[in-house]
Amino acid sequence: MKQLRYVNFVEALAISTIMALIMVGMALGILCFRDYPGVLLHPGVVLMVAVLFIIGSVFFNSLDGNRVKSLVSGGVFSIMSTLLILCVGGGILFSWNGGAGSSAGMPNINTLTSSIAVCMIISMVMVNLLISKEW
Repeated sequence: MKQLRYVNFVEALAISTIMALIMVGMALGILCFRDYPGVLLHPGVVLMVAVLFIIGSVFFNSLDGNRVKSLVSGGVFSIMSTLLILCVGGGILFSWNGGAGSSAGMPNINTLTSSIAVCMIISMVMVNLLISKEW
């Protein structure tokens, strides 16, 4: 029988909490983009995509050496990581400013707590499925 360790609980709680906060931040960031659509067309965003594309292409090229595959993988990496950064950053700004108006105001603390709890459960299931060796 395996002995339970305190570290396992702390790691699982930390991972699921961080993933849940990122998920809720992304959801609030999407609400921010709905109210401020011009943020996505800012020149700084294009620069961020370009820098992440170069970093991703060089990284994936160093893994297997296939240039076409590394360019495609670098493009996917740059778009996905830029959207992640923008959504989480927009969600933080959206929640910090209390929403963008009366119709799209910040959710109350009960709704926010419930959404973080649901995201913690979802992230724990995702982590367990990814780590599972039965796949």
